[in-house]
Parts: sequence; C-alpha cells; structure tokens
Amino acid sequence: MVQDEGRSPAEGIVLAPGVILRPLTLADAGPLAGLLAEYAGALRHGGPAPDPDPAYAGALLQDPKVELHGAFQADGQMVAFVLFLDIPEAISGRRAGQVDDLYVSEAARGQRLAQKILEAVARLGEARDWIQVRWLVPVENTEARRAYARFAEEAPWVSHVLWLGDPEARW
Repeated sequence: MVQDEGRSPAEGIVLAPGVILRPLTLADAGPLAGLLAEYAGALRHGGPAPDPDPAYAGALLQDPKVELHGAFQADGQMVAFVLFLDIPEAISGRRAGQVDDLYVSEAARGQRLAQKILEAVARLGEARDWIQVRWLVPVENTEARRAYARFAEEAPWVSHVLWLGDPEARW
C-alpha cells in the first residue's frame, strides 16, 4: 500500500519518486482533456483518438457523482488519472469503490503507477469503510491483466454491456 509518510495535504500522495497523486480541480481540465483523448484512442484499438475536449473534462470534474485524481510529475505534467465512484454494495450493506477509468500515459509506464494508484484508492476506501475496490479490464489487455494479478484477485463475475444509441460510438 502507499505509505502515509508520502502524503502531505499540499502535495497529495507520493506514488513514486517525483510523482504525486492528488484530487483534480477545475484548473486541471486542460491536462485531463489531453489524457482522456489518449485513453479514448487507446481503447479504440488503432482508431483515431478524439481531439482533447476541455469542456467535457471540466464537466467531469464538476460531476458530483464521480471522483477524479491525477498523478503529476515534479514538473507539473499530469501522467495518469483515475475516475472512481463511491457506490452502495447491496450484499454487505456497506459501500464499495468502483474504479470506472484508469489511464497511465505511455511515457509514464513501467513504474507500477496503476498499482500504486489503485492502492491509494483502496487506502481511501479503507478510511470510508468500503468492503472492496473493483474495476473492469478489457479481456484482450493481457498486459494490464498480468499487472493487476500481481496484487489483486480476479473477480468472480463477468461484465456485460448494452450499447445504446450511435453504433459508431462503440469502442
């Protein structure tokens, strides 16, 4: 887990030398828009990445239902983000963390930032008395699945989707 000594209110949680994780603010909409575009491009399997959309990033940052944290290098560049929700967990009668999106830029990979980000979310969840933190991984993303297997167990369920609206919006 991420250690408490790596945290200061002004700086966030230290994930790796020179990399901190902190909650995002509306001032981060521009850098977040760039990473969201990279992330969308990666999920489209070679399809064109959309242009960065700071207005959409700003809307996400103002959505009261989601929490967004970003990982920043010492030079201030955002290199990763995580979007998660605090949701009810009906079986236990408690709450859980649902990581809906997690992206680490190509240039920042190899530092186990995804693991450290998820561990930081888990630490937050422990403070909130969550029963679990869960997330989805595309079946064909064997690299991510291998990385997650180092520190988390595979969930005993399968995910399904009903695509709505524009068939071109599928990824």
